Amino acid sequence: MRRHPVLTWGGRLVPAVPLAYLTAYRPWQLHWGATGTEVAGRMPGDEILPRPHSSATRAVSIAAAPVDVWPWLVQMGAGDRAGWYSYDFVDNGGKPSAREIRPELQRLEVGDPVRLVAGSPAAFRVESIDPGRSLVYAHSHDGGVVTAALALRPDGPGHSRLVHRVRFRIPPSPFAVGWAVLMDAGDFVMSRRMLLGIRDRAERHARRRRGGDPPVDESPCTPTDIQLHIPVRRPAGKCSRCSPTCRTMWVHRRAQASGWTSPRPVRPSRAPGGTSGCGSHPAGGCPSTAS
Repeated sequence: MRRHPVLTWGGRLVPAVPLAYLTAYRPWQLHWGATGTEVAGRMPGDEILPRPHSSATRAVSIAAAPVDVWPWLVQMGAGDRAGWYSYDFVDNGGKPSAREIRPELQRLEVGDPVRLVAGSPAAFRVESIDPGRSLVYAHSHDGGVVTAALALRPDGPGHSRLVHRVRFRIPPSPFAVGWAVLMDAGDFVMSRRMLLGIRDRAERHARRRRGGDPPVDESPCTPTDIQLHIPVRRPAGKCSRCSPTCRTMWVHRRAQASGWTSPRPVRPSRAPGGTSGCGSHPAGGCPSTAS
C-alpha cells in the first residue's frame, strides 16, 4: 500500500524541524543584534549564575545618548511600574507600557522587587545597579534561576548600545527539555520587543530634548475626548499619535497648554476621513503637514 505523498514528506520534515531549530534558528535568536565581542564579553551579573543551562546575549543600537536611555530602564517592571515595553497583553495585564518618563519611578535600589508579570507575586530582585551603565535582576524558584542584565554603553556622540543578557538554569524535572525550549522561544519574542520598545522611546525622547519633535501627549484617547487637530511639519511618514496603535495627527487638549502651537479644535465626529476619536486615516497617509 502506497503512502500518501503528504505523509511521506511530513515524515521527512518532522525530524528536520528540531534540527533546523538547534542549528540555525536558536543560534540566531540567542545572539540577535549582538556583535561577537558582545556575545563573548563579560556582563554584570554573570557571576550570579556562572554555569547556566542557557545564555542569550542580544543588543540594539539606539540613536540617543545613554542619559536619554537610562530613565526608561530604571522604571521598567509590570504592575504599578512602567511596564516592560514588550507585549503588554502577555506581561502587563493588557495595560500599555509607559510612553513617558515617570519621575516617581526613577529611584531603584539593590534588593527592590520588580514584578515579572502583572497580577503575579513572582518578581525579579534588583541584584546590582550602576546608574547610567548597568542594571541586573535575578529570580529564583524551585531550584530554577533566571538572571537578566542590561548594559548601556556609549556608541559615538548621541548614540548608545544596549546589551541584554539572559541566563537561566532549569530546575530538575522530567520536563526540563520542554522548559528549555519554551524559555528560549518565549524569551526571544519578549526580549526583542522590549529592546525595540526601549529604543523607540529613547530616540523619541532625545529628539524632543533637541527640539525636533513637538510635545505631544501620547496617552490613550477615548471616543468621548475632545480632540485637537494640529497641522505641523513632520518628517516624511511620521505622524504624532495619541496612542501606540493609532497613527494620527490627533492630540489631547493638554497639548494646547504646552504653548507649542495654536491648535484648531475639531469635533471627534469630524475627524479626517470621517473617523471618530482615535480613528485611522484613510489610504493616502497623514493629514496635511503644511504649517
